[in-house]
Amino acid sequence: MPESSPESFKNIKEVAAYLVREYQVTERSVYNHAKKGYLGKKKNGVYTLTQVNKYARDWLTQKDAYANTQEEELNRIRIKIDMALKQEQLKAIKFKNEVEQGKYIPREDWERQLAGRAIVLETGIKGAFTAQVGEVVETAGGQTENTGKVLTCLFEIFDDALNQFAAPMEFEIEFGEEE
Repeated sequence: MPESSPESFKNIKEVAAYLVREYQVTERSVYNHAKKGYLGKKKNGVYTLTQVNKYARDWLTQKDAYANTQEEELNRIRIKIDMALKQEQLKAIKFKNEVEQGKYIPREDWERQLAGRAIVLETGIKGAFTAQVGEVVETAGGQTENTGKVLTCLFEIFDDALNQFAAPMEFEIEFGEEE
């Protein structure tokens, strides 16, 4: 402590110098607090160490405590980030495992399969109608009053084609190079 015994401070400047070294406070704040009466002084104008320490306990944070608080907060943030990162990594690992187990297929493959199935469906229905057109004409007897019979026959052909489409199947689609 500058120019005073360890038990007292001669003026507010000495108090501020002591507090700035030990606590998270500026010299200006110490002066302002003294003006507001937070720092008690004796009638002879001396500040006792007891009074200064009481003021510091009530109003200030020690530099080490402040640093520890900041470090603890940074550690909490790091832990949260690490946990979030590990959760995302776990999700990615689970997803990768599910893909390897066949629970997912790549979107591009799925779109190709869907397009291929649509082509197979269209080809199947058109092929069924084409293959059975003779039966349709025979059913209609060439007369328009038999359209109900023709329609029923077409619906049966269509239903058969859809049932074939719904069955599990494997097929290959070759896409030509686009020009």
